[in-house]
Amino acid sequence: MHIRNALVATASLAAMVCGSAYAADLPNRKSAEAPYLQPVPVFTWAGLYAGLNAGVAFNNGGGGSRTGFTGGGQIGYNFQSGSFVYGLETDIQYRDGRRNGFGSSSNYFGTVRARVGYAIDRTLIYATGGFAYGGGAGSQTVVVNNGGGNNFYTGGSSSTRSGYTLGGGVEYALTPNWTIKGEYLYVDLGRNNRNLTPTGPVFVGNPAFVASNTSDRFSVIRAGLNYKF
Repeated sequence: MHIRNALVATASLAAMVCGSAYAADLPNRKSAEAPYLQPVPVFTWAGLYAGLNAGVAFNNGGGGSRTGFTGGGQIGYNFQSGSFVYGLETDIQYRDGRRNGFGSSSNYFGTVRARVGYAIDRTLIYATGGFAYGGGAGSQTVVVNNGGGNNFYTGGSSSTRSGYTLGGGVEYALTPNWTIKGEYLYVDLGRNNRNLTPTGPVFVGNPAFVASNTSDRFSVIRAGLNYKF
């Protein structure tokens, strides 16, 4: 009797040990954890930026179409709320007065503008406008003949004028830091007043001087490259 009980106990113990070993070899049915995927950063237009630009300045008044090179730099700051982007930008530009026929041996202009736009991910469509200033050394010559003969009247000036600018553009982000843009601006610097004096003796009937009043209004088409900090 004791031997039978011992054999039963031994068999039960062996069955338990084998069952535990078999259970240990079974695959774990618990689902493996999904790998961590780092979220893709959302591009933002907000922040400080600076860059360079180049293009052409032209007008269609006075003596016909006049076109010349313009180029310079800009710096600005954007804020963003959802898809709406707004901020301030200022720039300073060289304008080739000799080539474009504006009657200047050297010229410059600058602007301080607000920008308001709508962002579609990395593309920004915006309108802009604000204060404009500019000037440089200028000269002008006219010919007058009131019956006595030809008189050449010349005059020059060096002044800074102010006005306004309006325009718009499209900007695209190549990377999180570099953007390119195409932009149009209309610039109105008011009128340039000069008194022109004769280069020689005044013929009978001709005036002692000629008052010149010319407008300084032009358009700018340019491309730019910005670095966003």
